[in-house]
Amino acid sequence: MSHRSLLASLLVLVLTGISAAQVPVVLTLENPSAQPGTVDVYMSNTVPVAAFQFTISGATVTGATGGTAAVAGLQVFSGATGVVIGFSLTLSTIPPSAGVLLTRLQVVPNGTGPNICMSSVIISDVNAMSIPVNWGPCVAMPSLTAGVAMVGAPLAVTLSSPLQPGLPYICGFSGATSPGIPLPDGRVVSLANDFLLMLSTDPLNTIFLNTNGTLDAAGGATVTVLVPPDPSLSGLTVYAGFVTLGPPSAVAGISAPVAITVQ
Repeated sequence: MSHRSLLASLLVLVLTGISAAQVPVVLTLENPSAQPGTVDVYMSNTVPVAAFQFTISGATVTGATGGTAAVAGLQVFSGATGVVIGFSLTLSTIPPSAGVLLTRLQVVPNGTGPNICMSSVIISDVNAMSIPVNWGPCVAMPSLTAGVAMVGAPLAVTLSSPLQPGLPYICGFSGATSPGIPLPDGRVVSLANDFLLMLSTDPLNTIFLNTNGTLDAAGGATVTVLVPPDPSLSGLTVYAGFVTLGPPSAVAGISAPVAITVQ
């Protein structure tokens, strides 16, 4: 390669790096919660934002609430095609921020795929001029499956959050799903905060094993329940669920509760 070609290649790399580093707006999907069904849209922006539009696939968006969009007075609309639009009739803007909640989407998985993704993102300023934007990867709802619970036999409970490998998790068991445990960001973990939940999440307990741990490279883990050999447990129903832990919120993902009845 000639010196001129080498210099040209280096210049392209440098300019590309500068361009990527100076993208003024970044959107990411965060905190997938299977029940009641929400995904958060986070935004980092170095310039004021007056309007946004993006398309969600993998789930039907039934509404959008809260976040800096609501604080700034933007109206947010969603359609059956997955398009989400936010703007203000009074030309108000969202001020520069670093990784804060833009809006919370209410979503229902529509069977088109395991992941919920964002695409076709458009950001504009108060003069309706487009602002360069990057957006992050897809998310997937955490899910939990259980085998058949039998008196006196171990029960395997499988946790899955394939797009959150390596995150810490806590799996709990409870006698009810309501009242749930409210989180500071408005979400709710649908397990009652009863004695069974406290016992099952205690790392030192000897019945519910591996309820505190880290998801493997595939985003999975297995919890084992040593069901006591007590015939009176037959017919008992408990509920299992788990959360993943990590940024930007303390609780990154929430599974829906699953009912388990001892045979």
